[in-house]
Amino acid sequence: MSTFTALHRVLGSLPGPITSAMLQEAVDQSASEQADLDWKRQLPSQPLPEEWRTEFAKDVAAMANAGGGLLVYGVDSSDGKASKLINVGMVDERLEDALRKIAVSGITPPVFNLEMHRVGDEGCNALVVEVPASSDVPHLIYRRNDADFHFAAPVRNGPFTAYMNERQIEQMYRARFGEGANATEYESLQARWLIGTDPVVMHQQVHDLAIDAINQGGVENLSVIVDPGRAKVSKSPEAS
Repeated sequence: MSTFTALHRVLGSLPGPITSAMLQEAVDQSASEQADLDWKRQLPSQPLPEEWRTEFAKDVAAMANAGGGLLVYGVDSSDGKASKLINVGMVDERLEDALRKIAVSGITPPVFNLEMHRVGDEGCNALVVEVPASSDVPHLIYRRNDADFHFAAPVRNGPFTAYMNERQIEQMYRARFGEGANATEYESLQARWLIGTDPVVMHQQVHDLAIDAINQGGVENLSVIVDPGRAKVSKSPEAS
């Protein structure tokens, strides 16, 4: 299958299948992680540990919230640069199905249509997970905060993963439900955001409350208030 991905762009390659030679070239060039390219060292054996499942959901949601990209399992990194190929072991349909189920059950709204690219041979296998761009942003995950679980909205910020702050989450909902809910508006938001590094948690009610507020009168003056103890979606004074 002919394709053009973040890896092709970084290596300056023509469209085509992702190959083990491309991964080796990324190591030879010490290719850096990007907003849409994330080096991952290994895959765990099955059954997948709960902690790893949570991490995978976070990585997929962060990529989807930032316009899509690649999670490359089988490339070790140093300071964000590809440094060594690692054999991830056998990759089969059972593993791929398990990963797709995490993207559906561990993220809300679910992230569908993950593409799995098996790369390499029996001696050095890798798995490239291609996360599609999404119009259903923001994608949220359950995240532990002390003794509680809350919704959080991860997003890629250059080669790192951060959590959106309140204003960024609001902008995502505007892009999703606003006039046209089109990709141009969403891409414009991505281009101008400055992503903070402090973790931001969302109360589970924020998602449903935002939709209710939109249904009751649009998003022109929608304001989202989030703190660890409460969640409220309301109209700003200009709307009354």
